Amino acid sequence: MRGKIFNFQRYAIHDGLGIRSVLFLYGCSLKCAWCCNPESFIPDNKFIREVEIEEVIPWLLEDKPYFLNSGGGLTLSGGEPLLQPEFAGVLLKECRGHGIGTAIETCGEVPWSNFEAVKGLVDYYLYDIKHLDPDLHNTYTGSGNSGILQNLKRLSLDKAKIYLRVPLVPGYNMDEKQAHKIAELAGDISAEGINLLPYHRFGEDKYARLGINYAPAGKISIIPEADRKHKVLEFAGLIRLHYSKVVIGG
Repeated sequence: MRGKIFNFQRYAIHDGLGIRSVLFLYGCSLKCAWCCNPESFIPDNKFIREVEIEEVIPWLLEDKPYFLNSGGGLTLSGGEPLLQPEFAGVLLKECRGHGIGTAIETCGEVPWSNFEAVKGLVDYYLYDIKHLDPDLHNTYTGSGNSGILQNLKRLSLDKAKIYLRVPLVPGYNMDEKQAHKIAELAGDISAEGINLLPYHRFGEDKYARLGINYAPAGKISIIPEADRKHKVLEFAGLIRLHYSKVVIGG
């Protein structure tokens, strides 16, 4: 079976537990203003290529000693990896057969049937929460969040292990109200933890190489690095008032 990818990264430590290999699948159901992987949704760009599952498994077997020693494994990311549910399901099943741990990073904006395609094959989900206000979610990502939250609750009811991942975007989602709502959501779904991901501009050069404008211009508040670090710590502290399992970073 073939799938479309745009990157494969080894020795990752911010995309799940332990040392991981991350396979970035092409396609995304959101258009986040701060996206650092524009190659995940720009059609026919130079980063995209097709791979066979038989091609991917040897890459992972080469890294298996690192997985076993660190509690790591494969993370499917993107883009949105569950936009290729059949490819993801077959690949994860192969990983299971080889004793390789599995995780999926998802924005949740896919049909529930796409989650069912990987049911029982995922050790845990890294579930992105951009904003809990539906209108602001739509303004900055191009989509509302009702389906995202519904899928999250269904995963919770299925007893899936879930880590919430929150990209902290200045001027967008770093206020006290959001901190309280995120903590409340984590408690409601019995999340394994919350990962706060500070905003960065690492993907800016990709936009230039793809010949498109960097979207955040005029949308995101740019503040000095020292102030940004202080605000991240402050936001983490606000969440910890209601939910203790919070870390800064992946």
